[in-house]
Amino acid sequence: MGKFQNLFGMSDKLGMPGFLAMWFSFFTTSFVVLLADDTTGPSRDFCMVSQLLCCTNLASMGWAVANNESWSKANFFTLNFDTFGTLLAFAYFGGNDVLGSTTLGVWNSVQVVGTALNALFGISSLYMVATDYDGFREYLQDPLTTSNVVVDTSV
Repeated sequence: MGKFQNLFGMSDKLGMPGFLAMWFSFFTTSFVVLLADDTTGPSRDFCMVSQLLCCTNLASMGWAVANNESWSKANFFTLNFDTFGTLLAFAYFGGNDVLGSTTLGVWNSVQVVGTALNALFGISSLYMVATDYDGFREYLQDPLTTSNVVVDTSV
């Protein structure tokens, strides 16, 4: 297994339906928490900005579905924008002021930890592609690892 299969293997296995389920669970949780929690200020503002940035991934998913492209290729376009925009918002809204013991503060803590982990993946993937663009292009062309279409070969 090559380095790109290792790096993007989880994304490829998750695929579009898996990512959409994950995205929708985070969006729904944020939506309900924002409706139910009456906290105002940086904590609420951060959650809104974080979710708005995460919606950019739906744009890349729409592009990928419309063009029959892999999720590995699609999320490469928006993942770091979402991730580092969210981390910047965390710093802008005051770091610890975003977190807290309210439902919203706890939910923001979950988002910040997940985003920090995502940052490691994002930087790693950018570095690996930047140092081996031809290998990445070859990986994207391999229909066995990145295809959206399931082919029934049992005929």
